[in-house]
Amino acid sequence: MFSTLKLKNLVLKKGRPVVCVPVTGSSDDEILSEIQLIKQTSAQMVEWRADFYEKLSDSKSLNKIIKKIFKELEGLPFIFTIRTKEEGGNANITKKEYLEANKLVCESNYADIIDVELNLGDELVLELINKAKDENVKVIVSKHDFKKTPTQTEMVASLIKMQKLGADIAKLAVMPNTKKDLLTLLAATDEMYSDHAKIPIVTMSMGKIGISSRILGEVFGSAITFGSVKRASAPGQIPADELSEVLDIINKNIKEEANNIILIGFMGTGKTTVSKELAKMYGMKIVDSDQYIEEKEGMKIHDMFEKYGEQYFRDLESEAIKEILNNKNQIISCGGGIILRDENVENMKKNGNIVLLTASPSTILERVKKDNNRPLLSSNVTKEDIIKLLEKRKSRYYGATDIYVDTDDKSVGEICEEIVNKIL
Repeated sequence: MFSTLKLKNLVLKKGRPVVCVPVTGSSDDEILSEIQLIKQTSAQMVEWRADFYEKLSDSKSLNKIIKKIFKELEGLPFIFTIRTKEEGGNANITKKEYLEANKLVCESNYADIIDVELNLGDELVLELINKAKDENVKVIVSKHDFKKTPTQTEMVASLIKMQKLGADIAKLAVMPNTKKDLLTLLAATDEMYSDHAKIPIVTMSMGKIGISSRILGEVFGSAITFGSVKRASAPGQIPADELSEVLDIINKNIKEEANNIILIGFMGTGKTTVSKELAKMYGMKIVDSDQYIEEKEGMKIHDMFEKYGEQYFRDLESEAIKEILNNKNQIISCGGGIILRDENVENMKKNGNIVLLTASPSTILERVKKDNNRPLLSSNVTKEDIIKLLEKRKSRYYGATDIYVDTDDKSVGEICEEIVNKIL
């Protein structure tokens, strides 16, 4: 199974495929108008089919419109694609022009992904992959056959080749002439996903016969499916909102309820911030154990410590984590001392993946020194105080955790990506 791939706030992962919609306008106004329509749908990603653009050969116009697209999409990831006539597209350009346009887009840094056709040859594909990596742009390597469906062996070999060349995503689209062709494509997808894939794969059988391949990605392993809003860019595309509804129904009825992701660690290691980002990425409910206790008791934790003592709070904490863990599909951010009781650790291990976030004493001090709501650390806390408490809890933290992630000098996105890759 492939590793996850993060694109802005979107993650390509096991499960429900992401819905991508093409923009096929020929003029600037048509392109921007289509984007406004797309933003009103459930589309999660956009593919700009630049081969339909009337000014494709004008580098200034190309750079200008791609900047506008980036701005109008407001955070939706998008793919830049020039589909050549040889692969069923609208572009009749030389390899040099193809190369220059894609390099310009990489340098602009507005597109998240460029689509590079495998049939253009290994040399050109590798040149563009290397250029994209230099500019921190992802690459789909794609292959399209509008006449037939190759054998299962041939299709798997093509996907493996894309992966070996360094693609971030491997894409294959073929034309079925019989229902057996559809089954062959699905079997190739399953084989690649189950036995070979280290990156997300995207496959589809085109036309009416192949429509079901566009909704079965969760079953067979395809990470993206293409729908339409105004004009389809390939035969068999389903309107985006209808496609999303079907995918949701399939997802709801075949998935196992997701296990909890439980964040533990010393105060100031980033549990609250990371939990919010993880919850946003995966659409999972977020629960903060300290906040849960405060809301239930109608009192701040700091006040509980002062009025009743730590033992009283730890009893409440143990009861709270039991109640929280009765549910699934949650990102749970735990108080720093939750690992002090074995019963809490046992309950967490049975009901989720425990992730330890760590940070250096200097980093922790910087994060907590202005916070007066930490019951075990005063406002004049020193680095030595933190070191002592960390050392006291160290064996408990590492004994409880399934994986750990150091949060020093990392963005929230980098931390979340590391967590997901280690869990999956």
